[in-house]
Amino acid sequence: MNISPLRPVMVCLWAVVALTSAMSIPAYAQRGLGRRIERHLDSPPFNRALWGIVVVDERGRTRYSRNADRLFVPASNTKLVVTATAIASLPAESRRTTSVYGTGPVIDGVLKGDLVVFGRGDPSFSARCYGVDTLAIGACDSIWTRMDVLAAQVAARGVRHVTGAIVGDGSYFDSELVHPSWEQYDLNWWYAAPVSGLGFNDNSLDVTYAPGATVGAPPRISFAPDFGTFLFENRSRTLASTARRTIDFFRQPGTSFIWAEGGIPAGSSERTEYFAVPDPNRFFADAFRQALGRHGSSVPR
Repeated sequence: MNISPLRPVMVCLWAVVALTSAMSIPAYAQRGLGRRIERHLDSPPFNRALWGIVVVDERGRTRYSRNADRLFVPASNTKLVVTATAIASLPAESRRTTSVYGTGPVIDGVLKGDLVVFGRGDPSFSARCYGVDTLAIGACDSIWTRMDVLAAQVAARGVRHVTGAIVGDGSYFDSELVHPSWEQYDLNWWYAAPVSGLGFNDNSLDVTYAPGATVGAPPRISFAPDFGTFLFENRSRTLASTARRTIDFFRQPGTSFIWAEGGIPAGSSERTEYFAVPDPNRFFADAFRQALGRHGSSVPR
């Protein structure tokens, strides 16, 4: 969520910052830190927002607090504080490891049991660009780049078939995947996708739609990646070219049943939107199964 300092908005931000060097900061310097924070928060435009801040050292001792006992629903820009803290606290060589475990022995290329994928929050199982020139070969990863690497590593261990299931385990993160106060409609979209220790394609489907061949015909709608696990009902229609675009997508809460309503004007251009999935762990497991198949390892559904 972008917050403009020019608009009178209310920002609810809960920041927990670890000061690794706080042990060596004398008391008068800590008081100075508090005064500097207060001076910023009490000056425009920050004085129009509600702030909740706790600054602790590596031993968990509070060095500064403001509204520490208030309850907040963090805004999307909280991730900026979290990212800044991670950059300051984690070494440059820090990596997030995604592990794959077998629950039984591998005999003649057959895993006698389940294949369990345990995630620790690696965000790179999605489309990402790591170069300045995003048109250069190799500058950008597809949603399958990292998934294929993981599948190739399993195949390299000689696993050609799995008798059990693929189990996605995202329990490294909190079991509450979405905030309980978020609106049900928002939970349909990428900006409120569930957060788990496992994530693929930002835990969203790419929904591409375009008008049908004639007025009154159903629009052309496709999903990617499509693992055949979603039920879809197209209740939308192609409208006259002068009509307003009203198409919208909905999901029955807690299920994989999706439907489209409204309409698309004839002659309008193709569009893609990003629809959140309800179960990121299963979504990752379905993607992993497909990648394993490309590398010669079969897993039954």
